Amino acid sequence: MRQIPTSATGMRKEYTDKTQVKGTDMTRYILIADSGSTKTDWILTSQDNGILQVNTTGINPVRDSQDAILRVLTEELLPRIPHPHQVAQAHFYGAGCIQPFCQAVSQSLS
Repeated sequence: MRQIPTSATGMRKEYTDKTQVKGTDMTRYILIADSGSTKTDWILTSQDNGILQVNTTGINPVRDSQDAILRVLTEELLPRIPHPHQVAQAHFYGAGCIQPFCQAVSQSLS
């Protein structure tokens, strides 16, 4: 994991949990993936926090079974992101995202 610049000036924002203790409001994160067959670059961000970048093994639903996709998510991605249950949106852009194969990625991310 590493922090990446959040502005053109190179300033870095600290990535922290902004969960509010009072009430039910919690920071909701957006997860974005840019994937090829050999590696996936993940970005986790929210309006209140900086940006966290994580790299994992590549995901290609034409080549990979749903079990293999789940293995990458559960063993490589989820342990490296804070509060995975607070991901409100996930956007996956990658190789092999064509019907009917993209269903495996959608089901794995939900």
